[in-house]
Amino acid sequence: MLLASFVAVVASKLSLGYDSTQIEQSDLWFKHFVTPQWSGFVVVVTALLAILLQRNNNGRRLPIAAALTGAAVIAMPSVVPIMANQAVTVTAAGSGLLLAASTLVAVANRCTQLCVIVGVFSGVLFWGAIHQHIPADENRWMVTLGPSPVDAAVHPIILAFTAVAIALAARRGDIGVVGPDRRAIAGLLAVSSVFLLVYVFLGSKMSSTPVWIVSVIVVGAATTVATRLLPVRDRTVVWTGFGVAAASVSGLAWNQGSWWVVVVGVAALAAGICVANWTRRPWLGILLLAAVTISGLLTGSASLDIIPTIAYAVVFPAAVGYSAASSVPKGTAAAVFGSTIPLSVALFSVSAPATPATFYWSNGAESSPQLPVVAAVSPLPIGILIATLAIVVAGVATARPTATNGQRASFSS
Repeated sequence: MLLASFVAVVASKLSLGYDSTQIEQSDLWFKHFVTPQWSGFVVVVTALLAILLQRNNNGRRLPIAAALTGAAVIAMPSVVPIMANQAVTVTAAGSGLLLAASTLVAVANRCTQLCVIVGVFSGVLFWGAIHQHIPADENRWMVTLGPSPVDAAVHPIILAFTAVAIALAARRGDIGVVGPDRRAIAGLLAVSSVFLLVYVFLGSKMSSTPVWIVSVIVVGAATTVATRLLPVRDRTVVWTGFGVAAASVSGLAWNQGSWWVVVVGVAALAAGICVANWTRRPWLGILLLAAVTISGLLTGSASLDIIPTIAYAVVFPAAVGYSAASSVPKGTAAAVFGSTIPLSVALFSVSAPATPATFYWSNGAESSPQLPVVAAVSPLPIGILIATLAIVVAGVATARPTATNGQRASFSS
């Protein structure tokens, strides 16, 4: 289950164009349909719709069909000519089906449910490092070259193996009846649509800083509404996903020599999960996410730049692992919606206020600068502060007695 959800997220990320920022600032008709925000929206909506079909049925046909269809859809660009601007939506739809299939198979067991959530978060954390080891597809430069056919974002062999693994798990395991009710799932779909509209009209790359701050407030309010649609025991995962999304306001610049940093990050992620097996305090995980986020203020400092780099390379994965293991829900829709918030809320990771890029002419003879193995990259301080404040709000919501009691009840049942 971990592999399937990980592949789903990585596929949706790798299908994005290399020049999405320029596309957002252009007059191209498809500029709103090739952004990370649109891709995340399609992933979560497709997954929730598939879960809605399975809601009162414990049959195995839908998870198997979703796994096989999702893998086939993601692999489709390798067989059928699909333009780069179309591949973003196509791949995201396939990723949503693959994610839904893995979640439906995992619903009967807490451990497998955790694997699905960790797979999603791992894809969010490490897809950039994976991207460095994949041959570049020049046709993904959509503005420069125009829409051209592209290859599948993930190799078809990997997709076939993933689909077969889910199908075998579905045939041999228990497929539980999932919740919540149709009204709650419809509400989560509506909130996902709000996330998209807020990004398009308030929180895109072209927004001013005050308008971007307003978009964060609106998204926070919409997230609160989403939690009210779910049982108390399932609300924590939503705030965890929101916290991970906000912490992604800064990130790491990877290169091909960063593989050992990924190994360290995976070990930290596993360590966080192990610690959560001893003591589950969701608010503590949120607190760690806030500490990681505020460290971004030190990015660019000659003597202190190592602090945010270590924070995002080691502490961030550990905090994500601990938070994920401390907030496993019982409802399938809550697991999908909460874990994919870092995908469906892109205004932190994509459009936080940043220093304008500086371009200059080169004669082509200049040698490339020696880059560090990995380095932290952060927006303007106002973006970091607002993101940290948003995480603190999520922590307060998580630490409320109702949320804590609901979480204990979910694990004791």
